[in-house]
Amino acid sequence: MLSSGTIAAPLPRLSAAAPLIIGSALLMQGIDGTAITVALPAMAHSLGTDVLRMNLAVSAYLLSIAVFIPASGWIGDRFGARTTFCWAIALFMLASLLCGLATSLPQLVAARILQGMGGALMAPVGRVVLLRAVPRHDYVRAISLYTAPALIGPVLGAPLGGLIVEIASWHWIFFINLPLGLIGIAATLRHIPALPASPPGPFDLLGFLLLGIGLSCGTLALAGIGGSIPLRIVILLAAASLAALPLAVLHARRTAHPLLDLGLLRIRSFRIVMQHGTIWRSTVAGLPVLLALLLQLSLGLGPLASGLILFTSAAGALAMKAVAGTLLHRYGFRRVMIANAVVSAFFAGSYALFDAGSPLWLLVAALFLGGVSRSLQYTSLGTLAFADIPDAAMARASGFASMSQELAQSLGVSIATLLVQLAMLLRQDGQAGATDIRTALALVGIMGLIAALGFRRLRDDDGAAIRIRNRPALSPQPLTATRP
Repeated sequence: MLSSGTIAAPLPRLSAAAPLIIGSALLMQGIDGTAITVALPAMAHSLGTDVLRMNLAVSAYLLSIAVFIPASGWIGDRFGARTTFCWAIALFMLASLLCGLATSLPQLVAARILQGMGGALMAPVGRVVLLRAVPRHDYVRAISLYTAPALIGPVLGAPLGGLIVEIASWHWIFFINLPLGLIGIAATLRHIPALPASPPGPFDLLGFLLLGIGLSCGTLALAGIGGSIPLRIVILLAAASLAALPLAVLHARRTAHPLLDLGLLRIRSFRIVMQHGTIWRSTVAGLPVLLALLLQLSLGLGPLASGLILFTSAAGALAMKAVAGTLLHRYGFRRVMIANAVVSAFFAGSYALFDAGSPLWLLVAALFLGGVSRSLQYTSLGTLAFADIPDAAMARASGFASMSQELAQSLGVSIATLLVQLAMLLRQDGQAGATDIRTALALVGIMGLIAALGFRRLRDDDGAAIRIRNRPALSPQPLTATRP
């Protein structure tokens, strides 16, 4: 990443292919993340564990990203954006190999943590380069272009994961990252300029440790409440989190160079997105897991059929990218985000109504429209977060926002699993059934409606700086070097 400071001499122009190359890291992550969701029942059977315990493999990866993302800005500044990006892809490839070779759930979880470390370095580095290379009024389209590969990943990942499980084994879901990673490194070295490293200042090791302990212990405690982790360890993890997080906040307020810049929360639009956007993301992040369980355990579909049906949700998300900017520029962030949060909650809850006798076309339509709605909300949150951020603070804001997003994803998976386990407890049944999954989906819809209330705090003029109707076409801009 580029360090904050005054603008100096321009660097070589950003290649027209660069945004898609940068976004290709999200493509690899998207394929991996969606494919593993479809394969969870098969993976649980192969590893000799309960399917609900497999949430640890999902949560550990997302949590690892959240923990290591705050350090990505310092590492990018210290070693240079292109170098950091390439090494991050290499680490992701190595971890993917270890995931595919895992023979037990603990081995898989450990490899997923390593995989999350690589993922934590890829996305924030690329996003900062892109945001600094385009004019502010083009942020909506810039972020849509950058995140397009991230949406293609889930589109391909669901049917690809199902196909791999049925014709080969789940291990190849991870092995496929090896050729994709090699292509990504080669394209990066060819099209991304070698930006010089900048002295980032001292690394906030104490802040990193306190934040990492607080986030990881808290999320693991939540994930383990249902029995995945012994109760005494859950209590210890919760206590460690409750002790570490307040100390991390206190340290960030007092140190001169904090890893997490809490001063960014004084920017109103950023604060609302970090608070209420994180809550909303946490309510919907567990939907892919719940839907995969619904299709396979409740509707009796195989991995490939489930993947092909889930494909429609990701396809809807991709289709929305073409019109998201127009809707936001015409109606404003406040009206779009309040109304759309209600719509997304409606579709999330509606999935609870489907059973084996439901028309398949109706389920496909609901998944498609739900994907459209969630995509619009993700684009709105991802754009508004940076609307009022000064250029000098863009790297810190990107790391903060990325950490919040991944933490919400991890919490969402844990919350979804916990809701299923609570439904099982009410029925006094030790096995997850169709009723439990549908109950969890209904609760997710209710939680989504509650989360929608938070967006009422937005003002009609929020995001006005990037709502310019007559916008020039997005074109490559010269990168600029910065100095401390």
